[in-house]
Amino acid sequence: MRYPTLNLSCTAEFVKTLINGETPSIDAEAYWRGEGESIDFAPLDTTLDVLHEELRAKGEDPGLTSDKEPFEGRVAVAVFDFLNALPIEVLDDPGFWRYLAVSRFWWFIRWREAGPVGKGNADTYTDGRRNTEHIPLRMYLRVKAVAESGNKDAAAELEKCTDFWRSHVIRVKTGTAAPLASEFVKLQASPLRLSTTPLRDYAKRLNRLWTNVHLGLYDDEQAKNVISELRK
Repeated sequence: MRYPTLNLSCTAEFVKTLINGETPSIDAEAYWRGEGESIDFAPLDTTLDVLHEELRAKGEDPGLTSDKEPFEGRVAVAVFDFLNALPIEVLDDPGFWRYLAVSRFWWFIRWREAGPVGKGNADTYTDGRRNTEHIPLRMYLRVKAVAESGNKDAAAELEKCTDFWRSHVIRVKTGTAAPLASEFVKLQASPLRLSTTPLRDYAKRLNRLWTNVHLGLYDDEQAKNVISELRK
């Protein structure tokens, strides 16, 4: 499959231009890799247009809500199937994620990280090598972490969950074990939800368990038991 990429320097220049409110010719600077049929972005564009229009209808106010995680979760779930259908060599290429960030997801990045973007700093969110910060990539990994359990919508169920997804799922091995990640989400969605400090302590215990146990082999019931036992 042929797919577009951008290098770091080119992406950084586009970010500066976008922050200034201009519309650069991103596709003209993209470098295409691979062979065969080119990616058809039409389905993704249609999905993102609907979501963007929803945000526009609310005024696209950066202060619209103090918790932007629910909408990020919705966007993540909505675009997951398109991204997950792409070949692994595409998904493993940071240049592809850079391209996506500035060509398709800029409106969301500008809203999601209004503070840093307003100060002229958005490179962190468009660098395809940083999977917990690059916004399209972290959204994909957020859903990927739970999708194989059969409930990808779990990626959009939590509120005020920035640290949960970035630090306790995506950044660690738990993000590679769908049953475990799904049960962790259920814990945080329940009345037993852990606040910040207890959550960090709990996550440390869970991460230490990986040292001696291959939790990635656990089925749904085993994962449920682990999450429950560690909570006691």
